[in-house]
Amino acid sequence: MSLLVALLLGVLSFLISQSKVSQFVGWTATLSFIQFILTMTPLTYPRWTGGYSGFPSDGLQLIRIAKEFKKSS
Repeated sequence: MSLLVALLLGVLSFLISQSKVSQFVGWTATLSFIQFILTMTPLTYPRWTGGYSGFPSDGLQLIRIAKEFKKSS
């Protein structure tokens, strides 16, 4: 979802002519893209991440699903 938001806001930042709004949309797109990259990094969240502690990231979950799918086919 964050990648979709980043792409949409990135396109909007080029279409909007007002400089402050365009900057805001551009920074929001950049931060959404960074969030996408961080969640797609395959890892188990460490203890200092609070509520996420011990859970796998989205990237790690995708790798596990792909391995299971490959085994079953």
